[in-house]
Amino acid sequence: MRVRKWILVLLVFLGVLSLTGCVTRHDLRPDSQYPSDYSVGAVYSTKEVLVARIVNRTVFFVFQRLVLLTFEAPTLISVDDLQPGGRWEKFSKYYVLVPKSTLIRFERFTLEHNIAGSFVMVRGHILEGPFANHEIDLRGISLRGHRTSLGELYMVDSRYLERVR
Repeated sequence: MRVRKWILVLLVFLGVLSLTGCVTRHDLRPDSQYPSDYSVGAVYSTKEVLVARIVNRTVFFVFQRLVLLTFEAPTLISVDDLQPGGRWEKFSKYYVLVPKSTLIRFERFTLEHNIAGSFVMVRGHILEGPFANHEIDLRGISLRGHRTSLGELYMVDSRYLERVR
């Protein structure tokens, strides 16, 4: 009977552990170990209207973080198309259009280790516009360099971003 109790306790512990995710994060700085051309605190402007996927959506459908994607917004999509009843109404539940000339401040690289492996996130904040103060992941529009001991190396892609200050 005692063995069954310990097995049950162990299974409950492993269940809780699997639900929490076992994630560790470390901030990286662009340096000799991670030689990226992103500069901490630098402000970049988007050159095109870009598509961003909404992640970390709350129960009340308020989102806190966006992930920029590598393809430009189709020219047929307008703000009216995203409204209720518009052609792309379902699109607007999961994606948003980030306007051209949106200012983004690069903040940090985050090395994340989780059950799926290790990867680097390129973090920034939108400074103005409809998504001001939202965190944004720039990996989707960054150039991938060689793999370093810390993970994939990400560089600024001049097709999508230009440094303004």
